Amino acid sequence: MHIALRGLSRAEKEIAVYCLHQGEFRPEDRLRAYVTGFGTAEAEIKQVFNEIRNRENVHEELSKRSELKGKPITEELITRAINTRLEEIRTAYANKYKESLSARLCDELGGEDWVQTRRLSGNEPTTSAEALARAQAEFYDTHGAMARILDRAGWDGTVAMERSRNNQVQDVQVKSAATGQEIPIEAARQMAENLLAVTDLRVQSENSLIDAGAEAAIAAATIAMLLPSAGSSISLMALSQWHWHYPVSPIGSRCCTGSAGD
Repeated sequence: MHIALRGLSRAEKEIAVYCLHQGEFRPEDRLRAYVTGFGTAEAEIKQVFNEIRNRENVHEELSKRSELKGKPITEELITRAINTRLEEIRTAYANKYKESLSARLCDELGGEDWVQTRRLSGNEPTTSAEALARAQAEFYDTHGAMARILDRAGWDGTVAMERSRNNQVQDVQVKSAATGQEIPIEAARQMAENLLAVTDLRVQSENSLIDAGAEAAIAAATIAMLLPSAGSSISLMALSQWHWHYPVSPIGSRCCTGSAGD
């Protein structure tokens, strides 16, 4: 065993020892490997949680349980099984590696990756109200100054689309409260996913706009160094005006062609 572990880092040895004793590479060990390796494997981390949350796979697993044979596998049962598994992984990770999984993921990830991973690693909502409230909370938490800039610039329409989806959620909530009828959990989950999907697109658009501005600033600084100081201000002004009229647009979106005063 000592020979097999030779050459591994301390973190890798710790994971390997647990896997040897268990006889398998468990989800909490995979996550540990992804956050302690050279660079954080964002896609692989999300994949672990996507596998756990795959409702079709969970349905199949539940149908094989002897105590559930002949009984209907409801959405509630599937949600409960997913949440139980997520809680088991968080507990196992903390017990083995002496730190909070959520805190470590927050430290290692940033931006869109952290937002999406936080969503995936948290428990599934158990009620319609909770599903919609979570999606709306994320909408309001991330809807700031950059979203207003995108909207005013007519960058790619994601802000308007997101606002429309949120209004649809609000309309359904109002009708539900007025009639006393609860929204079916499947419908609420789909509405929440639709709103979050557009929120993700809007955040990507914000990042694209920021990147485009950074590229313009770098280009302007480069030209300022290369051109004589007498002509620098004029050239930079021209570059600035060119960039506003012809910005770098996100893939699949349309460019803003308005003037700075629009």
